[in-house]
Amino acid sequence: MFGLFAAALLSGFSLLVLVVGGQPSGLTVLGLSLLAVSLAVGTDLVLQDFGTPVKVSPRFSYGALVTFLVVALPLSTRQIVREHHVALQEDDALIRTVAQHVHPQGDTIVFESISPRQQEQLKRLVSVRTKEKTYTLADAEVESVLEERTVKRQNRKQPTPAVISREQEERMRLILSLQGVPAPDDITLFSRRGPITTSELSVALEKKNPG
Repeated sequence: MFGLFAAALLSGFSLLVLVVGGQPSGLTVLGLSLLAVSLAVGTDLVLQDFGTPVKVSPRFSYGALVTFLVVALPLSTRQIVREHHVALQEDDALIRTVAQHVHPQGDTIVFESISPRQQEQLKRLVSVRTKEKTYTLADAEVESVLEERTVKRQNRKQPTPAVISREQEERMRLILSLQGVPAPDDITLFSRRGPITTSELSVALEKKNPG
């Protein structure tokens, strides 16, 4: 009964956090779990003080166990498999996008045209593997680059296009040091979420022309 009560509280709190726009981070789940367990323990202690302990029949306990095995466990497994599939797709799309703008530069590997959001994902999830060593992009240096984008409009009455607006967009550049080792001809980008490797891609490095 205690376990069911705590689980119900945790589910309710989690749903409330999602409704108000919160993020289901590990710290949030830990805090909600502690709160749910504390409320369950507190309720039990209050009932004990009033001399009205909760009595649960063995039949109800067995029924709760069967319900968990038949309903909750398969649904939880299906949700985990689905989330892993989504993570696989997201990581694969991220790696393929940044692989189009990577090139060697001396003893470094440079990732160009990275958005601020992609930068956070790369530093948190992606590593680089060569034949000699594995590097994490969390150790890469970050440079901010402002790119100007010009929007023009042309119609039949105007032979030359007219400039409507000029916008500046912040792009990031990640510079990964290979610690004195010359850049290889190819690398492997791979993403790790916990102990599970979700996606990897081999990339041939092409040196940029100085011009």
